[in-house]
Amino acid sequence: MGLFKPAWMDERLAYQSAINKMKRAVDKVQSQAALADIVLKAPHYDAYMYALGKITDQTVLAELLRNLASQTKKFRAHEQIVKALTDQQALLEAAQNCPVDYVRIIAADRLEDRALAQSVYYDVANTSSLDNERVDAYEKLEDLALRQSLEENAAFQEAKTRREQELQRARDRNRRESEERARAQKRREEGRCPHCGVYLRGHPDYAMLKDNPSYRFTCGNCGRAV
Repeated sequence: MGLFKPAWMDERLAYQSAINKMKRAVDKVQSQAALADIVLKAPHYDAYMYALGKITDQTVLAELLRNLASQTKKFRAHEQIVKALTDQQALLEAAQNCPVDYVRIIAADRLEDRALAQSVYYDVANTSSLDNERVDAYEKLEDLALRQSLEENAAFQEAKTRREQELQRARDRNRRESEERARAQKRREEGRCPHCGVYLRGHPDYAMLKDNPSYRFTCGNCGRAV
């Protein structure tokens, strides 16, 4: 590679250098309130999540979660705060008011008052705009009356159907990929191109594979790397 590094490598090194500089700056901050201010104002994920990892004060965490209400793009911060909270009142507030529905479910999971948790699950299942969150919350419901109410709700049933269809598509995709990997491996073992299946024994580079299985060359038939 010598002196001529590709542009992406320079960009990666510059980014890592900036991250390391940011971490050194955050490490100098002692005030929990100041760290919370970084979480609120920093635009970059690595910066605000690193600062958040240093906040341990429960009062600061609870207030930070309230202040993050309008910043739903920082949903990982919402999640990390809820997982760090131990105060039941703060968890209840998060379960009832957090704008990120899957985080509401996480908060409800941690409530000691299971009746309140059930009410949160029902609310998410009934009102969320996201199919996954609606069905995840429904599956946590133990109250048969609440489950029956949702099962009679046409909008919820449509969400449930869409979720199952998406899961089936994912299963089908994984199955096809698994079958393709198995087919490619069998072709390699037979001395064929894993992509198009043409025999490679006559290829001038094929002999190299015996001494170096990781050796790669281009198939003369399909033009893809072997």
